[in-house]
Amino acid sequence: MTYPSIGSYRLMRTIGEGEFGKVKLAVHSETGAEVAIKLCKKSQVVATPNGYTKLMREISTLKLVKHHPFIITLIEVIETEAYIAIVMELAKGGELFEHILAKRSLGEQETRKLFAQIISAVGYIHSLGIVHRDLKLENILLDENQDVVLIDFGFANKTRGPNVMMRTSCGSPCYAAPELVTSDGYIGEKADLWSCGVILFSMIAGYLPWDDDPNNPEGDNINMLYNYIMNTPLDYPDHVPYECRLLINRILEPNPDKRADIDEIINHVWLKPIKHIFDIEMDRRMVRSNSFIRLKLKIRCRVLLAACQAKIQPKWLMDPQISKFQRFLWTLNFLGLRLPRLEAVNHLLLQRLQFKSLNQLLQQCPLQHLETSKQLSLSIASMLWQPQRLLQFQSPHWQFLLPPIHAP
Repeated sequence: MTYPSIGSYRLMRTIGEGEFGKVKLAVHSETGAEVAIKLCKKSQVVATPNGYTKLMREISTLKLVKHHPFIITLIEVIETEAYIAIVMELAKGGELFEHILAKRSLGEQETRKLFAQIISAVGYIHSLGIVHRDLKLENILLDENQDVVLIDFGFANKTRGPNVMMRTSCGSPCYAAPELVTSDGYIGEKADLWSCGVILFSMIAGYLPWDDDPNNPEGDNINMLYNYIMNTPLDYPDHVPYECRLLINRILEPNPDKRADIDEIINHVWLKPIKHIFDIEMDRRMVRSNSFIRLKLKIRCRVLLAACQAKIQPKWLMDPQISKFQRFLWTLNFLGLRLPRLEAVNHLLLQRLQFKSLNQLLQQCPLQHLETSKQLSLSIASMLWQPQRLLQFQSPHWQFLLPPIHAP
């Protein structure tokens, strides 16, 4: 059977529908890798008011947010005469919505893990000055490990600053914050968090909050839904834990000025058992905001790449340190400092090797494999001249980094 193709991909079955066309399962013709391709018909894009602007904004947003484990990864964009094709990773676990339907509701541990991953992703895009504005169960997929994959940035937009009002109401009424029905505008980050609260309630309860209004059974009339929310206490199933109820009540606070912010959510007692997810998030934000740490990571990234290309076999990290080193690689990926041969580094990790110091590695590593020996030397020198900063970042909080760089 002959399949149609676009670029290097063979288009297989339809797995979804987008605003401008179908979403297809596709296979790379050379590697056999499976991906999802969002096919956007140019004729349909042009026919939609502001369609082209919206599509370009979605693509640019995907490029900005792709270095997060719980956000869909943009692989490439292919343009033909008839289509703009957005090639993304394939999330094989399906929609979170369908997952809840199949189970009726999720248990506390699974709900906690998935919600923490959602908050990690949402907190990340907010730290970039981006709001999603269409957070709902249907826009959250699961991968093969049953981890969250946040998708559909069609309504996403850059904010003009913290606490700056937005005017355009968008998204699904059942997930929309009450302030969206007012004419005074809304703060995008606070509206996103309300949607997260609706998602949390839906996961653990098995149904949407405030969906029992007999006068608005579908919940599609946002004005009636707003009045119902303002006048009806939230009712929980008996199995929902008390501490989880407290968190939901703080997020689903109708007054946006009193609503829990991202920091309160992250530090809530109900999420304490999976605090490590947020610790990694904070590490990444700190690294991304500090040019000195970025320099340090870039140097180590080059050294690792050199070691892989030269097929050096130094003694690498001991077993107890491997998870910390993988966390370091994870941080590199968040920053966009992807190793061209990351799979080679992982191969070395699997061999459970160890090295004593960076200098020992450098002595065995031909410098031609680095970008330039001069550039590396200058980078190391710039670090050695800042001992007080080295001390600052050699705290237990930064022990996931590789061993410190010493003078030759």
